[in-house]
Amino acid sequence: MRIGNSGTGGGSGQGPDRRERSAAFRRRHKPGDRLTGRILRRERPGLSWVDFAGLTLLAEIPSDPAPGEVRLFEVEGTEGRIRLRELGPARTPLPAALDLAAFRRARARFEALAGPLLDGLSELAPAQREPAFAGQVAEDPGLAAAWDEVQAALDSLAADLTALGLGQPGYRPWLLPRARESELAILPPSGNLHRTDFSFVLPGGPAGQGAGEVILLHGPGQGTECGARLYLEQQGAAPLAAEAALLLAPAGSRTSILGLHPLPPERKGGVLAALAAGLAGRGGHLSSRV
Repeated sequence: MRIGNSGTGGGSGQGPDRRERSAAFRRRHKPGDRLTGRILRRERPGLSWVDFAGLTLLAEIPSDPAPGEVRLFEVEGTEGRIRLRELGPARTPLPAALDLAAFRRARARFEALAGPLLDGLSELAPAQREPAFAGQVAEDPGLAAAWDEVQAALDSLAADLTALGLGQPGYRPWLLPRARESELAILPPSGNLHRTDFSFVLPGGPAGQGAGEVILLHGPGQGTECGARLYLEQQGAAPLAAEAALLLAPAGSRTSILGLHPLPPERKGGVLAALAAGLAGRGGHLSSRV
């Protein structure tokens, strides 16, 4: 199966948007990875728009599955045109409520406009970033409209996740402004144990600096003990990931870095995609173990 022009699911996907989505897919996946895709709509027989954890791509699928079906694929190659092998129906379909595409489309549009703003925030002290972000977005009508789209999509996703008892999604681009495609998953507490997952991609160089994930475990309230595990494609990103862990911790907390690990291939799709995969694989139950 070959991936053709990518897009938003509502058009042909031209120019920079197409290239950005293809590049994002290549950052997340390598040959041998397996992933699920939801069929959104047919362009013509054998050619359909497919949602791969929020990335909408136009794909040639000889079996021509019906819209709404979830299929399992294996990545065969990412050099040149992306090539996937269809393995058949996914064993457990992802629930419709966890379709992440609307949020990720809105986030991509916002980040395409907000690059200079985010680059400037990286020069500020962490405490100054959020107010500076809010002020600059409010002063730019285009950025403000794009940010409103992100918030609307995030609110819709949050309502679905809350109804399923899976916690809350979040997006705080000022937290680590050098990163792109960041997202938060705040899981329901397990007793006194709270867990916040944060994922991001650090651009830079021909292949980028790679994806990363922070898993923060902590008790309730402020002044608690926190432990963070860092999962990275490139170990050189550890200082930035550690900074994110400190900023995610409740105020007055003491945070220890519990370990630095390679990022597993199945977790390159972001923490919200992992949340959806966890629901599909565990019948709705998520573990707080790291």
